[in-house]
Amino acid sequence: MYLTDYYLLKGIPSSPFTEAMADLITCRSMAGLWVSPAYSIEDQQSNALSTFWFVCEMGAEALHENRVWHLVYDHPDATVEELKEVTLSFAKEIWNEYFADTFGQKDVQLFAIYNHFISEALYLQSYPFGNIVLMQLEGNFQGRDCPTEMVRMSAIGKFTPDLWMMQATVKPLSSEPLLNALRTALKNY
Repeated sequence: MYLTDYYLLKGIPSSPFTEAMADLITCRSMAGLWVSPAYSIEDQQSNALSTFWFVCEMGAEALHENRVWHLVYDHPDATVEELKEVTLSFAKEIWNEYFADTFGQKDVQLFAIYNHFISEALYLQSYPFGNIVLMQLEGNFQGRDCPTEMVRMSAIGKFTPDLWMMQATVKPLSSEPLLNALRTALKNY
């Protein structure tokens, strides 16, 4: 990040990019240290399935976090009991809207489990978006030297997410690489 030519552009676009780069480094480090093998086709397909689920689950957590924080800002005098009640209510609403049909169960409060977001900054959206960025970057590494690409991408600087991704991968930020990997994995399962 410190290789950027202009001081005011040092850094990365946003926290999802931090998450993506950290995951990239972790995964590549584990393979480089022979703790885990380099990605095989089966690993890539399994990774696509687990990444898609993670994006769905953490996306729901992020949606929940945003709804609760809107309530906190809209009602700064809310009591702890009111906050608890609405937190559980939002968790059920999100589950019922996006997951109940798939799992055949209504009113699950699972998404209320991330209670630490009340005392910290809005951040949960960084995880699903970071995984979407990660899948796009992984596709960019095919047939290329990972360290060279990491240095090149890290030096791009703090542009808007879409412009950064255009510089990094020649394509705008998109969930399509994740969805394509998911489609391939589902065909093979």
